[in-house]
Amino acid sequence: MKRLLPILMLLLLLTGCGIHRNRDHLSIRPHVEQPTQAPTELPDELPVVSSRLELRGAILSLIENWKESGLILIRDYDGDVEQHLSEAIEFTTRQNPTGAYAVDFATGELLQQDGEQYIQMSIVFRRSAAEIDSIVRVNDNKAAYLKIIEALESFSNSLTLKIQNYKNEDFSTYILDYCLANPRTILAIPEFSATVYPEKGTSRILELHFAYPESKEAMRTKLQSIRTIFDSAARYMAMGSNELGCARQLYRYLINRHGLSSIEEQSPYTIAEQMPSMPCYSLLFEDLAHHLSLSVFFQEQCEAAGLRSYIVKGQKGDQPYYWNILQIGEETFHVDLLRCIVEGEKELRLFYDEELLATGYDWDRAAYPSAPKPVEEDPDPSETDETGTEAVEPTVTVPETTEPQATEPKATETTPTESSSTTQSETEPTDLTDSTEAPTEPTTQTE
Repeated sequence: MKRLLPILMLLLLLTGCGIHRNRDHLSIRPHVEQPTQAPTELPDELPVVSSRLELRGAILSLIENWKESGLILIRDYDGDVEQHLSEAIEFTTRQNPTGAYAVDFATGELLQQDGEQYIQMSIVFRRSAAEIDSIVRVNDNKAAYLKIIEALESFSNSLTLKIQNYKNEDFSTYILDYCLANPRTILAIPEFSATVYPEKGTSRILELHFAYPESKEAMRTKLQSIRTIFDSAARYMAMGSNELGCARQLYRYLINRHGLSSIEEQSPYTIAEQMPSMPCYSLLFEDLAHHLSLSVFFQEQCEAAGLRSYIVKGQKGDQPYYWNILQIGEETFHVDLLRCIVEGEKELRLFYDEELLATGYDWDRAAYPSAPKPVEEDPDPSETDETGTEAVEPTVTVPETTEPQATEPKATETTPTESSSTTQSETEPTDLTDSTEAPTEPTTQTE
């Protein structure tokens, strides 16, 4: 064949045969009156094609089986073989998911011997045979998500999925959100890339690569340590007498876990400027406080305790910022643990929408429950006695340290409990949150 190459090129020039370049693959189409001779020794079994669809299938079979070259036998062909060959190469290497993922370029050449016509295929791959064999086939995006979760929880470095019924979705956002929502099973937020082949089509290949800060063994060990701390915090959190008390206990745990009686003595945390790759580990074992780490930790513990809460992705000033929203009964509050730590708060401080907006926070308010500040109303003793509803009493906005108002008809009933919560806030967690005062306490902390 090597000695025939100069002759072949000369024949191409003399007979008017063309070299057709389609994108980045090269297809030589010899004139049918001057076919190149096929090799004298042919394989025992060759794929036989007689239509464009069969030709596509034969080329695709070579790709999927990582064959760098191969012969295809043409018999009783229906149509223009030369035209269909160029179309088939374009389809299998650019429009088919496996070809678009695995092939750099491919060429096809018409040959003839003993009255038979053949196509000699040559394929240059950019993926190895092992990479092609490792492609995981799934039916839809939902099944793809399950495979992604498996890869994240096993600290896999790569995952390649062939999704039969593909829908355009932001897989990067899904991966980040899942890592943030599952710190008990996902230690680190990996650096990752996602590439789809081809750009269009109902069936596509999704290629994912993950990069972790440490080895699998090291991260598994640290993940087990994190779970131990989570369990310890959950026990401390359970000391609260109601839902709000549990949330406040969690803040006390963060402040007091180093033996400090108050954050005013000395802050146990260093404020981290960069988003950590291992949020909860950096918070609990390296004492690096970041708004993302604190919101992830708060969210996980609230979910474990059965509290309704959300991680809010928004901005503070012109920088991305994370915090939480907490729902207690009919009331909703914002929780910013980092702000509490920075400002040296002894107790968990809760905020309403108006307070955050006034201090530079911004978020998609349609995507999260609203937390409006309750409207203050003048007390009506007759209505209060009749309904017995204490949640709407104007004392909802009065700080815990403020003496009960003399105009309150029920002040003598609530004063002992409020006094107990303010004087024993750090040593007696269960006295902090009397169940009858749960709806009123968050507002008192905003003063």
